[in-house]
Amino acid sequence: MKSSVKRLARMAVLLSFLPACANAETLQDAVQSVVQRHPDIRSAAHNRLARDKEVVQARSGYFPQLNVEAGAGYDDVKKPIDDELSPWEARISLRQNLFAGFSTMNEVERQKARVKSQAFLTQSTAENTALETIKTYLEVLKNIHKYDRSVSKQTTAANFSASRNRRRTGQLPVDCKFTGTCWCCLDSCQ
Repeated sequence: MKSSVKRLARMAVLLSFLPACANAETLQDAVQSVVQRHPDIRSAAHNRLARDKEVVQARSGYFPQLNVEAGAGYDDVKKPIDDELSPWEARISLRQNLFAGFSTMNEVERQKARVKSQAFLTQSTAENTALETIKTYLEVLKNIHKYDRSVSKQTTAANFSASRNRRRTGQLPVDCKFTGTCWCCLDSCQ
């Protein structure tokens, strides 16, 4: 029961993207359109780009750091002398890390591994979404085929019924331009 509800929910989500690919004539066009626009795939792709920036951030450990600090204030002193003070201070420091126990190098390698991991996750998300799109596309084609078959059966039944009524009333068959003498498609062959 739960799996069928989940499947219907997935189909509904994927079908919501079909209007965006209504011009798609082939399965490949439909999959490409959904993969380009699906929010889960776009989210995974943007997360991968964020991981790239984290590698740049980790590499910053190799560069010097320049820190600038400034402060100012007001102080009212009530001691033996009543006075107002306006202290201020400024500090500039430059630091270069010479050796941090390989922590910067290991952090860069860790971030690179996270980029690869996110790339595989993005690929997995895209493939799963493409698979769901293909399943939905094939389900739609199957339903269209069922509908066409039911319409065809109804048309054939109506033609057979009309042919039987004509035989009962004594109408003669006509010459069919496709098959010669025809009893079942009197209206369409005349």
